[in-house]
Amino acid sequence: VTKLRVDPVSLKDTNKMLSTVLRLPLRLTRYLTIVVHSKTLGNPFHIKAFLQSLVNEKLLTYSLVERRFVWDILAVKAASIHKDIVGFLRRKLLSLPRSVQESLKVISCFGSQVDTDIIEILYSSETLQSFMEDLKCAVNESILETRGRVYYFTHDSIQQAAYELMSLEEQRECHCYIGSELLKNISASREPTFLFMFDAVDQLNISKAMGVTVPALAQVLSSLNSRAGDRSMEVGDFVTALSYSEFGISYLDESKWTSNYELCLHLYEIGCVACYVNGQYDKIHLFLDELLENARCLEDTLKGHYVRIQSLGVLGKVSEAIDKSFDIIRQLGQSFPPLEEITPELLHSELASISLDDFSLDQIVAAPKLPDTKKCWIMKYMNNVMTYLVFLRQQYLPLLAVRMIMLSQKYGYCNESAVGLSAYAHAQLHHLRNVDEGFRWSKNAILLLEGFKAKELLPRLMCFHHSHFTFWKEPIQSSCELFLEVHRQGLLIGDVEIASISRTNFGIRCFVCGHELTVVGKEFASHAIDMVQLKQLRHLSLHLPYQQLILKLMGIDKNPYAASAGVFVDEDSLLQHAVSTKESGLLHTIYFTRLFLAYWFERYEEAAEMAACYRGATAMRFSDVYHALYEGLTAFCLARSSVDEPKWMVLGENAIATYRSWVKHSSWNFENKLLLLEAEHLFAKGETEAAKEKYETSIESARRHRFVHEEGLAMELLGRLYRDSGRLEEAKEQIALAHVCYDKWGAKGVLDRLGASWPEVSFLPPDP
Repeated sequence: VTKLRVDPVSLKDTNKMLSTVLRLPLRLTRYLTIVVHSKTLGNPFHIKAFLQSLVNEKLLTYSLVERRFVWDILAVKAASIHKDIVGFLRRKLLSLPRSVQESLKVISCFGSQVDTDIIEILYSSETLQSFMEDLKCAVNESILETRGRVYYFTHDSIQQAAYELMSLEEQRECHCYIGSELLKNISASREPTFLFMFDAVDQLNISKAMGVTVPALAQVLSSLNSRAGDRSMEVGDFVTALSYSEFGISYLDESKWTSNYELCLHLYEIGCVACYVNGQYDKIHLFLDELLENARCLEDTLKGHYVRIQSLGVLGKVSEAIDKSFDIIRQLGQSFPPLEEITPELLHSELASISLDDFSLDQIVAAPKLPDTKKCWIMKYMNNVMTYLVFLRQQYLPLLAVRMIMLSQKYGYCNESAVGLSAYAHAQLHHLRNVDEGFRWSKNAILLLEGFKAKELLPRLMCFHHSHFTFWKEPIQSSCELFLEVHRQGLLIGDVEIASISRTNFGIRCFVCGHELTVVGKEFASHAIDMVQLKQLRHLSLHLPYQQLILKLMGIDKNPYAASAGVFVDEDSLLQHAVSTKESGLLHTIYFTRLFLAYWFERYEEAAEMAACYRGATAMRFSDVYHALYEGLTAFCLARSSVDEPKWMVLGENAIATYRSWVKHSSWNFENKLLLLEAEHLFAKGETEAAKEKYETSIESARRHRFVHEEGLAMELLGRLYRDSGRLEEAKEQIALAHVCYDKWGAKGVLDRLGASWPEVSFLPPDP
């Protein structure tokens, strides 16, 4: 038997090999070669095996379209390597000089990469040079690579193989050594060394998890975990923050609440907040119960109660969250009247008591912040409870707005003062019906928050502004991307509730703008899954009726409630829940989506019933815009076919009057809808020629403002007018054009309904 030694293939020769095998120019295989070479260390047998695995996993495929092999470089980077290659890597490491192996063991404890600055802290000048020489050797052997001052393992499997060169006991000792050495060099007064705090804490936490503790450092490590938890939350990493909280607590003894009260309180607060943001609501009580049991005063329980209330809201226990909020606010010295005592006269009187004539953004931002901690907490609790009052007991919102502004004017402004100003804007719109003043003060609230540089509240106010005000002044289509950005910002700061609300609003805006329903439906389905995972059950309940509506319009007979993991069975059970809990926001959502669906499927009696159920709740909200439209259209349709014509004409004329007051704020959003209502009104009165002109103008307006579904609806209604006037060929032409619009919309269910209603029309097949 003759043994042949096969040396590693160079990067250049590997590229030639891949270029030949794939029959592609060298420049096209260059980046693939870099990945393949790093994963196989240039061993020709392993290169062949790895390429075969890429083919088997369909990560390297032949494209008939491009007539060449293609690959996704990111997927190739993420691909696992064969166990034979792992064994080869281990043998490769064992063939290295002993000192190089020892150096690789150390840096493998940091994971896939390590900064040279950390290495320089770990080793004295005498040993540092030899350690760095060992790393250069590893680079030459393609075990490591460098980018600036950072050393990277060329593959995670190599890092794991280097780590597993140590026994379990050696791993424990290595982590403990690294952490202890780094800890010696950390100083709170020196920012550069503070940057390594995370590394020191991580190493010592790992060693503790493996059974090695340093009793003399327990107090210091608990404190450092607290600081690391704070820093993790600042950067939006709440999973790691929870880990730091748990480790910090574990370093303290049984007398922790006596001997380390402030530290212990803060660690438990970190745990509460992190559990909430991570959606681990079943785990919150482990921190919260002990915090509330050991807190020495009301002020020390406020953060814990705050998180509990947020959790109640997320889990759909809105009434309980509101009651608990007002109870804490009362204990802090602010009381509110019972719900039954809140009258329109009281609200108008309260709002009239506010004077903002001398309001100056620059002066407020420059003035000292609210110094009273208790007053700050009152503002925080009032800010938080507003989220729930939007859906239940809305009468309290103007009172909270007035109270927050008065507290700010009397004692000083804080970040939450901007929320009070936003609530005041909400009251201007919904109670005084003043769109211009509402929009102005909502914008001022955002400018104030930006002046305070309060990033943690900005997503909440932006979501509120876009939900209640933007559509009155700006094209609805523009708010779609705005909501996506608020969703992203909410996730970054850990406000998963606002992130969920914003993403739902994004989907709803896309839907009412007439975006393709297949795409919108996928977005709703994806978001529903995310909300189940994050346990955003209250917002899921408001989301699912829209998802059901979209599926029906698409002609898909599917129950989206099945994806709610048993939380909701179907829409009927959700409606019963809303009735029993008196959740007005949820009731109105269900009534509105049923109105929309009934109208589009020509069930006008049902549409009128749903519109009547919704009608008493109108308050200048986004859904009110469409309630007025479809109630008006339904009324005019029934007026043409019902003996009770005057009743329906009055309802339709009320809708027209409403839209005439709205269109002055935004012709883009409201013009085509007003024109359509006016056309239906004229049709119902028998003025067909005038109605025809209105329909045609509405069609043009809808097309110009990019509402393809409403363009199609106007065409369909014009087709009905032509048919009733005996102009069948013109009617068929309009219905065919409506079919094209509905097809662009992706509303197969509506297309099927149109085909059944107009069997005499021959429709072109939809675009592939």
